Amino acid sequence: MNKAEDEQPPRSLRSYDHRKAALSALVRALTDAGRDDAAHALTESAPHTWDRAELQAAMARGLVARGEDERALGLVRDFAASPRAPRAVAPVAAAWAAAGSVPQALAALRALPDAAAQAEALSLAAPSLTRDGHAAGAAALAPHARALADALTTPPWLAPDSVAAATAGLAWTGELEQARTLTRQLVESYARDEAIAAAAEAMAASGRYEEGVELADSLPEPLMKGRVLAAIAHWAARRGDFGTAVRTGAAIGNSEHQDWALLATVDCAVREHRYAEAVEAARALTEPRARVRALCAVDAAARRHGEDTCADVVTGEFKPEASASTDPEDGTGAWRCGLEAAAAEGWGDSARGRSAAVEALSLGPWHRCLHATRSAAPQALAEAVRAVLHDGGA
Repeated sequence: MNKAEDEQPPRSLRSYDHRKAALSALVRALTDAGRDDAAHALTESAPHTWDRAELQAAMARGLVARGEDERALGLVRDFAASPRAPRAVAPVAAAWAAAGSVPQALAALRALPDAAAQAEALSLAAPSLTRDGHAAGAAALAPHARALADALTTPPWLAPDSVAAATAGLAWTGELEQARTLTRQLVESYARDEAIAAAAEAMAASGRYEEGVELADSLPEPLMKGRVLAAIAHWAARRGDFGTAVRTGAAIGNSEHQDWALLATVDCAVREHRYAEAVEAARALTEPRARVRALCAVDAAARRHGEDTCADVVTGEFKPEASASTDPEDGTGAWRCGLEAAAAEGWGDSARGRSAAVEALSLGPWHRCLHATRSAAPQALAEAVRAVLHDGGA
């Protein structure tokens, strides 16, 4: 990398990633629209081979969606030897597996040059399938996961990170016991921790929460442990086991991961109209601002759906939380009470909701109030705030 590239600030890297994501989306859209020549021309314009591979993968996914398997596989074979090819192959293989086309998914994986590259691709494809609701497609790849694990663990072992990838592939295709056995055999700390993390989350995804938590607790690095426990809590919430989600999230020592786990649990519970469980998740948050934000969301959602008794309980808890806020970045306690009043309306487009939005926006510096109101309040209130500003009422 030349000196000019070395001196670019971190933001330029993020902008580069955003540009690449936008180009991939454009390639996919062009392919979906049948404009293959334009999509191909865009892939060829990529400055680096690894960028080109990702754009070709986006086009291949579009071809898979159209049922043009041979052309898609031809594209995969074109970039299978490029740098970072496993990352490009993984979503294509996942697209085929999700569609029930397991032979094509296996053909995509086998286009990669060796077992290590195939294991890396499978370790990315299988969890994405499960997270998108295609666990059966992931399970169909289990025989290949077992074959890769056997190939990579036949003495002498290859690089530990390849074995860790094979372990993740086993775990996410449902081969949990073999995956757990492999985690015990790894000796290199980082690779072993990555394998344990994958196996623990896969355990939770299959409903085996206690075993997942036990594995996560064996991780020595606190941040990785917090990330995995947060993922386990999220899986429990997705499956409707809110008690496990709250207990797991509350046990996380890192505040950022705890916030993510418990706020996600609140969101899942609210979507299911299970407000009591949502309140329990909100109560478990240790960071006051996050707890106020969660209680605000539960209050508003409960009122929107006629659960006024539950909302009244939440409001009773919210008021002391709001009054106790001393963070200067959050504004004053009085402003927080105004935000509570607006959130309690439930619907931001009612006359009282609009009045409460004006009150919330007037109880402190407007830029702080606007930012906090839109981030902490439900979508309905955010719409009211925008309407108020548009009408010049604030």
